[in-house]
Formats: sequence, structure tokens, C-alpha cells
Amino acid sequence: SEMCIRDRHSLAAALARLPEQTQEEIFLYYFQHLTQKEIGEQSGWTRSTIGRHIRLALKRLKEEMEVLSHE
Repeated sequence: SEMCIRDRHSLAAALARLPEQTQEEIFLYYFQHLTQKEIGEQSGWTRSTIGRHIRLALKRLKEEMEVLSHE
């Protein structure tokens, strides 16, 4: 399903609130379709650490998007 422009805008705004390292991991994983292992090799983290980073990032993104939708 296509995200509507408003959703995309709030996603971008929410992403911008995350640490740069986290933005990078999300970008590589979801947009460049790298595996967690590949991202780990690039950044020097283990695959399980990257997995945890991504899970936490998604949780934070969801919270940020909820905050933004009420502003």
C-alpha cells in the first residue's frame, strides 16, 4: 500500500529526530535492502546489535510519529 504524502512527511520528520547512526541503519536496511549482517560489517557492530538498533529505532519512529500527529 502506498503511504500518503502526509504519512511520508511525518515519517521523514520522525526520522530526522533520531540519531544519525540510527537514521543510517534504517536507510541501509529498508531502502538499500542490506542485511543486518552487512550493515554490521560496515559499522563494526554485530548482526544482533544492528537488529536491536533497528527494532528500537522502529519503536522510536512510531512514538515520534504519534507525537507529531498530535502537534
